[in-house]
Amino acid sequence: MPTAKQTILPLTSMRFFAALYVVLFHTLTELLTGLDDPNAVNGGLLGLGYISVSFFFVLSGYILAFVYLNEGQGPKKGRFWCARFARVYPLFFFTLLLDTPHSLFASARHIGFHAALLSTAKILVANIFLMQGWAVSLRGIDNPNWSLSVEAFFYLLFPFIASLLLRRRQSSLLLILVLSYCSGLALVAGAAGMHLRQDAVKFSPALHLHEFIEGICAGLLTLRMTSKTKSTIERISLPLLGCAALGFAAFVALSYRTLHLHLLIHDGMLAPLFLVVIVALTYGNSVVHRVLSYRWLVVLGEASYGLYLIHIPLWHLLKPIHRGHSLQTYPFFLALAIGLSVLSFYYLEAPSRRFILSKFETRPNENPSRTLVANRFGLEQ
Repeated sequence: MPTAKQTILPLTSMRFFAALYVVLFHTLTELLTGLDDPNAVNGGLLGLGYISVSFFFVLSGYILAFVYLNEGQGPKKGRFWCARFARVYPLFFFTLLLDTPHSLFASARHIGFHAALLSTAKILVANIFLMQGWAVSLRGIDNPNWSLSVEAFFYLLFPFIASLLLRRRQSSLLLILVLSYCSGLALVAGAAGMHLRQDAVKFSPALHLHEFIEGICAGLLTLRMTSKTKSTIERISLPLLGCAALGFAAFVALSYRTLHLHLLIHDGMLAPLFLVVIVALTYGNSVVHRVLSYRWLVVLGEASYGLYLIHIPLWHLLKPIHRGHSLQTYPFFLALAIGLSVLSFYYLEAPSRRFILSKFETRPNENPSRTLVANRFGLEQ
């Protein structure tokens, strides 16, 4: 049976590929199609890059359950919230400020500098308080960070959701997972049927909550698996990953025919597929698991949060440069974005997290296995 270290490394590495998929969706799609709207509805492999965010939401619930609920008790609220703040906020704030000038001058070209200054100030304040996911008008600076507004909502609710789910039997957890998925998509469909703005449906924290709950339920179910069940999953992990890959390939092939389901796809329709991948990567010792455990891939996975937040400000900074947005210079952009994400992890994210936690003394006494799990997932507490 794999150790905590072996089981977590592949999931950490997967975060890099998911983040890279978002980067390609936001940037390479623009070069190939001429569209500069990252929210454009597209089929095909590149045009579906937005599903990575849904993957992150499911994975977030799964990891938090795996880390914080593995001892049969929920996290202490104050410590948990401070730990989450220390984990996500410093780099978020830095990239927010980095992209603000672009937002200001881009807006000024359309509505004038004075009006743009007021509008940008309003959006900046809303972003600082992580409210950008709740109203379309509050977005516009480093647009991918809308998901941080959603994650903040998840983190606020996690201790309460955990207390409701911790004592549930496995059968109840499985039922809650299924009901969450069905009711969540029903709410999305209902919101779409009310003819709300698509952006309001796509980025609403409330409409993404079901993905997070499904991840928590799956994490708890995984923690409670018997040794026999874990051994079985370990044996079939590679076929499970193969089936997931084939399922995704079929989905991509059919994507142009399913664009009418765009809002459902954006808001978690593929959660079952993501859960298969996550659970299959939790246990197993196949060549896939071994490759995803290479140290350099794990480092890229640890830096994936930086890649997700940095790529748009960098893309905007390169735009005025001659051929800054071109297929010829695109490899340079990718290398620079990845390199900056790694540097930001080691020299901004990790130091600022340690500083905040030391100041607020939020690091609880934990057993070694829990600390190992938290560190490997990038969830230092």
